[in-house]
Amino acid sequence: MHHKSITLHLMKNPFRGLLILSATGGLLGLAPARAGLVFTIENPGVQATTVAGASTETFDAVPLGVIGTYVSPTIGGTYSGGQVIPHNQYGGAGGTGQYDVVGLGTTVSQTLQFAAPKTYFGLWWSAGDASNKLDFYDPSNALLGSYVIGDIIPFLSSAYLGNPVTGENKGEYYAYLDFTTTAGSQIDRVVFGNVTASGFESDNHSVFDKPITPPGNPIPDSGSTFSLLAGAAVLLGLARRLNRQQ
Repeated sequence: MHHKSITLHLMKNPFRGLLILSATGGLLGLAPARAGLVFTIENPGVQATTVAGASTETFDAVPLGVIGTYVSPTIGGTYSGGQVIPHNQYGGAGGTGQYDVVGLGTTVSQTLQFAAPKTYFGLWWSAGDASNKLDFYDPSNALLGSYVIGDIIPFLSSAYLGNPVTGENKGEYYAYLDFTTTAGSQIDRVVFGNVTASGFESDNHSVFDKPITPPGNPIPDSGSTFSLLAGAAVLLGLARRLNRQQ
């Protein structure tokens, strides 16, 4: 079975320094707004959506192995790429069945194309690491949001560490993530990416198609996490220009 590395967790924490810069330089105002999509997280141990009436793909009925194309009858979407493997310490909600993984071998990307637009998408993110990435597109092919999910790791409490069912893999994080549209936005497709061979494991993909209040809890310091990158880039550009002028 695949091997998970946690070394990236120790390295992927650029935001603590940026938070200091924000407090002294007001960088938050320089960042673009992430309108149209809200990213929230459920309490530790939650492995399924809390949205009443949502439809869920559990992957338990999907043929094992690499996914060429799979049409999910439960969520009305078509998966291309990725693969489905049996539950183990790294994934499989409830400690049973099967789960989806991207980033093993040549399966570095997966697309979930919906037959009809959605207002909400949720997934159980298991054995999370800093290489896991999600991109959301609306029906006009505009990018609603792009998230390196591992960027939230420095802001998660130790309660999210380890498989909540088996108690194994104490060095990685397990959490249910929610992505909810706002202001009439819709999700047309989701692209899963993983820039290394570490694996992007997930299960219980859930969707809803009517406007709802975002479930779950705000990610601690999430506004700083995702907006400070832009502010830091501006600051770095200013510093370089000043250095050239000296």
